[in-house]
Amino acid sequence: MVPEKELIKREYTVRGMRLPNETKLTRQSLLRWLCLSLGLLSPDESRQSVLPIMDSFLELQFSGQKPTVAELSEKSGQPEKAVRYHMHRLMAMGLAQEEKRHYSFVLDSSSDSLSLPKTFREHYAESLLASLFSIEGALKELQRSYEG
Repeated sequence: MVPEKELIKREYTVRGMRLPNETKLTRQSLLRWLCLSLGLLSPDESRQSVLPIMDSFLELQFSGQKPTVAELSEKSGQPEKAVRYHMHRLMAMGLAQEEKRHYSFVLDSSSDSLSLPKTFREHYAESLLASLFSIEGALKELQRSYEG
């Protein structure tokens, strides 16, 4: 039997959260909300190094740049080790990519940084649907085994 750990291709946390108007008033509130909704930050978490890193990464992405760990570290004021950790988390989630030590959000070839919201939605929708189809297949097999 295949070890269960090897069956897992990717894990997603997407929290269904309200987006109240007061959250939209500041960039910091929106960043915190985004990181909470993507599971990059836990509610009431005291370690918040992901916020300045994500802020810097988004700013550079929207200006057309693909930063290195050193550039993100300098811009965010966070240690390179923390930057590397969070960039690897984004890559494991399938949201970021690294090419020649430069990081960017994963966009399809016809996209630019302005389509990042659409890319996020499509990425999660495709991944969720694939997972749901697998779950459906498992439930059908279980149903057959119980009816058998």
